[in-house]
Amino acid sequence: MLVSSLILASAPMAAPVDVVETKVVSASLFKNGYAVVLREAPLGGRDEVFVQGLPQASLGTLWLTASEGVTLKDVVYVQRETETEANAQSLDEILRANVGRDVSLQLSGKPGPWGTILSVDGNIVVLKEKVPYLGDVLQIRAVQRSSITGVSATTEQGELIWKLKRKKRSPAIHVRAEGPADAKLFILSLERGITWSPSYALDISDDETLTISGKAIIINDLADLDGIEVRLITGFPNILYRAAAEPLTSGQSVDQFVQALLSVSRQAGLGGMPGAALAQNVARSADFGAPFRPSGLPGLEAEDLFFYRQPDVRLKKGERGYFFLFQSESNYEHVYTWDVADPMAASERYTGMPETRGDVWHSLKFENNSEQPWTTAPAITVKNGEILGQDMLSYTSKEAEALVRITKALGVEAEVFEEETGRKLNELAPRGYGSYDLVTIKGTMRVLNRKSDNIKLKITRTLTGELISADGDPEVKKIVQGIRRVNPRSRLVWELPLKAGEAVSVTYHYKVYVRR
Repeated sequence: MLVSSLILASAPMAAPVDVVETKVVSASLFKNGYAVVLREAPLGGRDEVFVQGLPQASLGTLWLTASEGVTLKDVVYVQRETETEANAQSLDEILRANVGRDVSLQLSGKPGPWGTILSVDGNIVVLKEKVPYLGDVLQIRAVQRSSITGVSATTEQGELIWKLKRKKRSPAIHVRAEGPADAKLFILSLERGITWSPSYALDISDDETLTISGKAIIINDLADLDGIEVRLITGFPNILYRAAAEPLTSGQSVDQFVQALLSVSRQAGLGGMPGAALAQNVARSADFGAPFRPSGLPGLEAEDLFFYRQPDVRLKKGERGYFFLFQSESNYEHVYTWDVADPMAASERYTGMPETRGDVWHSLKFENNSEQPWTTAPAITVKNGEILGQDMLSYTSKEAEALVRITKALGVEAEVFEEETGRKLNELAPRGYGSYDLVTIKGTMRVLNRKSDNIKLKITRTLTGELISADGDPEVKKIVQGIRRVNPRSRLVWELPLKAGEAVSVTYHYKVYVRR
């Protein structure tokens, strides 16, 4: 098969060639506005055909194939010139369309001359009219266009022309093929203009079992979808040239294509997916899945991507649709989380621990017991029909654990302060990096539970330096962020039960190199 990106102004044919339109037959949607779209067009056993409704595909993603028994001889991109009839859109267009015809004019809103329009050029209309008081003598009259406020013609004058012929250039591919009467052409490509926005509702009306419901809003600005299967993709695909256009169908000149290609290459490594839009309103019903019937189709996994399958999607271009994805249950527990900031700046200068109260969050910890992973999306927490809060549920694979914040726990007070207990001057002087003091620091974290219930507290402290000791036997993990710095970094996690009205104090000691 020969595929050419030659752009033709016209393609002379021995006989009229049929024109067919593509239609979307399936689509797999990413969350960044792109989708893998399959279009089809009937070839109908004809030797050649013009195919319109071409995708604006990303570079390297457009591929053509055909149904069984079809041989594609060649495919050429063309600009078809067609003529359509449309209403005139201005008085100028009507005057120009009626040159050579008898009309009556209105000048400044009053009846004016009538006669044959000879020309309309610039701001002058030239009229050949009869002069009644001179015995129907013909005269040529020039009228300022700006003074004409209306034009009319009677049936006897030949009526007024107000519909115009307009020429239009439409992109198409000229396909020459051999095949049976039911032959079809298929176009697979990555296109921009359709996406999906997921969100979750976490219902904790039951004290032990959490019900999670997932939904999707499909935003369609691409094309009409007529009862097709749409697949909603979780994951982050690597599509380097998605911002560059496929040359076969873009209509770009050589210079435009090369410049676009160079621009994308300079950006190498396009960013990840933007976050989904937040959902605003929720029904009072605690069971969000009750009015809906999930698709029932099992999800599909392909390498690191997962596809939610939604059958029989019917959306016109410009429409948005609400689709219920799944509902599952999980045991859960209330956890109060406190993330303590690291006072060490990236420049390895100690900025000091702010002596302020920290934010303790009331959170939910639960496991993904469903049959599919959960993509990153906004999640509301609901109890007895009331919204308690909203957070972002991060990507959670099957059987993995999720942690979602509900709201700040105002009944749990937390504070932290640090003090220097020792210093060795100029302890380290790596070449080219200046001089460092070795500082020993004692930190104290205090938490008071003013709530009437017992709670489970999780404290996370990211620490720059070498841990010497810590109360409460925290879990300590070395982290590689900032691995090229002088100081190591660790993440300390305490999980502490805290009774109603109880206060707890935790101390830790560490040493850290501080740039002078």
